[in-house]
Amino acid sequence: MSREISHQPASSETGASALSMTHDEMKAVLQAGQAVPLSELVKDYVGFDDSWWLLDVSGWLRLSDERLRSTLDRYEERLRKGIF
Repeated sequence: MSREISHQPASSETGASALSMTHDEMKAVLQAGQAVPLSELVKDYVGFDDSWWLLDVSGWLRLSDERLRSTLDRYEERLRKGIF
């Protein structure tokens, strides 16, 4: 994650477990500027707590797959640099 985001543990202020959080908890950290969506158009992946989170019907799940996290990091960097 190369964006300036909060690195507070998800379990501290949000009350979320280390692997998941509710929709309301993610909404709160997004509104506080502590979390950042991958892009304006791709909001199903959010950077928070030095991790990528995936939108799920039941809430938000912290991604644990290292290859997927690396891919998202590369996409985020390309988007930030304006390389499509």
